[in-house]
Amino acid sequence: IKYMISELEEKHPCLYFNCSKEETDNYIKELIDKKVIHDDRSFFYYVNTILKKFGDSHTFARFMTKGSLPIETKLIDGKLYMLKCAEEFKYGEIKQINGVDISIVMSELEKTIAYTTDGWLAAMLEHGVTLESLLSLPSQRKSEGQIDYTIEKDGIDKHLIFGSDDFSKSRNNGIPYSYTYNEENNTMVIRYSSCREDANYKMVQFVSDVKDKSETNGVTNFVVDLRGNGGGDSRVVKPLIEFLKNDDYNKTTLVDGGVFSSGRFAIVDMRRIGSTFIGTDIGTAINVFGNVGDPVILPNTGMYINHSTKYFYYDEEYNGLGAVVGKDNFNKFRSDVNNTKHLEPNYFRPNIYEVENTIEDYRNNRDVQMEVAISSFKNKSL
Repeated sequence: IKYMISELEEKHPCLYFNCSKEETDNYIKELIDKKVIHDDRSFFYYVNTILKKFGDSHTFARFMTKGSLPIETKLIDGKLYMLKCAEEFKYGEIKQINGVDISIVMSELEKTIAYTTDGWLAAMLEHGVTLESLLSLPSQRKSEGQIDYTIEKDGIDKHLIFGSDDFSKSRNNGIPYSYTYNEENNTMVIRYSSCREDANYKMVQFVSDVKDKSETNGVTNFVVDLRGNGGGDSRVVKPLIEFLKNDDYNKTTLVDGGVFSSGRFAIVDMRRIGSTFIGTDIGTAINVFGNVGDPVILPNTGMYINHSTKYFYYDEEYNGLGAVVGKDNFNKFRSDVNNTKHLEPNYFRPNIYEVENTIEDYRNNRDVQMEVAISSFKNKSL
């Protein structure tokens, strides 16, 4: 732990921006005095509770790396539901994991999650209950690799059980961008789910295909679906932005709590070219630390500690995001009174806010955000 803190103090632009060194040291001493760390799993858990104190969502530990289970969950009105799984359990409410009440499990998870918005907390809770690292929680360490979800569906408790061989690293390596043409509403829906380039289908070619299809059909209504875009390389989207900046195009962007890191760059870009936004809180404030550098590798466990290397802030003059690199530059930036407003989180809120599916909407295969977006185009044409 001492090695980790020392390395992060050196590499992070401002490790104690959200908490003091004294507060951190006292918490570490408390953990050691209580003797709560017994093995690699408990070490992983409590290291993440330490890192949470820094309030930087890009600074966290990675260790249990088998990946995630082939399921997806959704937190709706404080209840956690199964969305993608075997049909027998689909849309059921998760009541327990390995016999432990779901409220206890989520409380333990929250203690490891650094977040600047409730949207990111919800996204991380939804994802966290599917990860191998779930087994590091105090209530789950005795499970020896098995995860047993108690799911209530139609008034009956059912058990969905997975073993250690069911985890996979490849579940989320899908296509980063795609488009569909809605002929009925003459609307192009562009899905941009990850800020990464497809080596076999470059963004420039993708935009060329969108352009040809839209011009052939006289499309002027475009929905850009950013939901779940957790980031990557913020430069990838530039050709798409260049195409969509046409003032004759109606543009609506869909967002949710899964939009994070470079995903918010796309939001800023879409706002610059006049898009309307529909959805919920996104997964990050605009002004935050980011840009993960080479991880700190702990010598005894081999655990990886991700950390930020830059501070990003919204620059009104540029109408985009500026970046401060490294400790010295950040200290200078922070000491300038003209930058005081840039050190506040600066939260983004959609124009049409708190639009999201209920569990009944999911059961009925509805996408309420998309429906509102299509409807907004119809209203503009009246």
